[in-house]
Amino acid sequence: MNKTNEDPDEFVELLRVASPSIAQMIASQLEAEGIPTTTPGSDLKDGYAAAGQLAGLIGCTVCVPAGRLDDARRVLAEAKTSSKEIEATFSDDGPPTPVGD
Repeated sequence: MNKTNEDPDEFVELLRVASPSIAQMIASQLEAEGIPTTTPGSDLKDGYAAAGQLAGLIGCTVCVPAGRLDDARRVLAEAKTSSKEIEATFSDDGPPTPVGD
């Protein structure tokens, strides 16, 4: 389908991840920002499919409306930046600081 004729409400693949739990975490983050999501394949009941997901052989996709694709990418980029900043905060070599009662 041509991008100029794409329905902005049609769900398109944003990314593919290795497990349904990761897909659900990403979907939750996007939905918290008001971006609707679907995660096809995240609820596979077939034993073969479940084993494949556990082994990392079968991935799971996170889909968003085509019209919100750029917004979703921005949210994920911001989350990645925040995660790196948090990791840097806790990565000093000093001993942990005890929390008072």
